[in-house]
Amino acid sequence: MAFSIEYREDARRDLSRYSRRLRKQITTAVNALVDDPEPAASAALWGDWAGHRRLHIAGMQRVIYRINYREYHIEIVAIGPRGQVYG
Repeated sequence: MAFSIEYREDARRDLSRYSRRLRKQITTAVNALVDDPEPAASAALWGDWAGHRRLHIAGMQRVIYRINYREYHIEIVAIGPRGQVYG
């Protein structure tokens, strides 16, 4: 069964700040999570972000997301540069 994806409002705002080319890279990578919610380019987070995963995209960009396996749902929490997205 494929997962559904939902963007938090803050994540949508984050995404809108990128160039069209980078937005396309990010959305392509996020849409691929539907079939593989834990790709090789992702990693589990810990500490304040326990229960979330990060997806490495296009150099320094990160997508922070949470997977709900019971409901087959992925929530995109934040999108941004590595040094800022965890703040």
